[in-house]
Amino acid sequence: MNTLLLFKKLRTFALCAAFILVLYGHCLAAQKYGIIIVSDSGNAKMMAVSKRIDKFCVILRDKNPEAIEKDTLWIKHYDYNVPAHAEFIKTVLGVDRSAVPFVGLAYLNDDQSFNKFIPESKMNNVSDGKNIAEKIMEKYCSTLSVAAQSMFNTKITGFEHIATDPGDAEVYINNKFAGKTPLNDVFLKPGANTLKITKEGFADYVKSFNLEAGDFSELDVKMELGLAKVTVTSSPSGSSVYVDGEDKGRTPVTLELKPGSHTISIAKNGYKDAVKTADFKPNSVSVENFRLEARKIKCHLETKGYYAMIRIRTGPRTFREVTLTVDPEILAKNIKSLLSEQDYIEITSNKGEAKFYIVYEASPGESELTGTLRILKSSGGEKILEKSETVDMSASSDQELADQAVELFKKKLMPLLQDALMKNNY
Repeated sequence: MNTLLLFKKLRTFALCAAFILVLYGHCLAAQKYGIIIVSDSGNAKMMAVSKRIDKFCVILRDKNPEAIEKDTLWIKHYDYNVPAHAEFIKTVLGVDRSAVPFVGLAYLNDDQSFNKFIPESKMNNVSDGKNIAEKIMEKYCSTLSVAAQSMFNTKITGFEHIATDPGDAEVYINNKFAGKTPLNDVFLKPGANTLKITKEGFADYVKSFNLEAGDFSELDVKMELGLAKVTVTSSPSGSSVYVDGEDKGRTPVTLELKPGSHTISIAKNGYKDAVKTADFKPNSVSVENFRLEARKIKCHLETKGYYAMIRIRTGPRTFREVTLTVDPEILAKNIKSLLSEQDYIEITSNKGEAKFYIVYEASPGESELTGTLRILKSSGGEKILEKSETVDMSASSDQELADQAVELFKKKLMPLLQDALMKNNY
């Protein structure tokens, strides 16, 4: 008897516990909601708005996986133009045909049947799919826990439309391929985003956006043809480079040019200008080399040689005097030969034709050889340069002395001559 009573009590306790668990589980189960959209398929404009509301709501739902699950928010459509829906829309939803497109947030039962609308969620005659979707999701957000609300994004952010001229360009968002232009409804998270648009033959369009929640605009991009990269070199180097008359530096230089025809000209003092016109393709890489022809500078040369009496030891206590002479004719012949090797100098016998008058004097002393260079402008005889250099004299004959005088000119005075002629040959 006591055993039977104990059994009954245990059974009652178990049933109560089971009921409590079911009730507790029911309380823990997420409340389901439905976004009710009512439209009329007989009106294309209404249906377009309804479809945009649906699309934006789905985007916001799927962009917030941390806050909600798809199964807790349904999107249900009713069409006034469907007879089976019309009566339900009128009697149960209470939406008049004149109020469509209509949107409302409703409680849904487990079987997805309609319960009732959440207060103040019903919106009639809606026209802006984006704003209405944001408002209805804001209303849904208010039903969530405080923690879920803090992480819930109720704003559509991104670009409603991305177009390029020309079209069919590839769009990458945060380094992920998004499609080809034109693109509609490109949705991004608020904050920093990088957009890259590429098309063969055109320069990449790259831009970073710091989007605030709700930023949703159009983007039209005029694609620029890809720049041509051309390296300009010259012989000799250090020549001035002009592209379509604009100074671009000195060779060698690498330039980026807009596709199309460009005129490249090269100039260097002492050389003839060189000009080349070429057509450059988008994104092409090329080299343009110029070999400059020297512009001959007409010069007249005059040489002067002098003599020196020197003592040469012939024994422990004996000497003899020797006269060493720099022959001007030998000196002139050798200096002319040296100058003729320079591709920019032309030695002329007619002093009146010359642009510059070069005078070189070689003066031997007791133990030194002095070379003096003077450069005059033929017109008016204006002095451009006068310079003397001295070396220890090692010659023991007239021929050796002439040779040493030429070597002195070559090593110490020729660089000065070159520099002076180039600077003054305007």
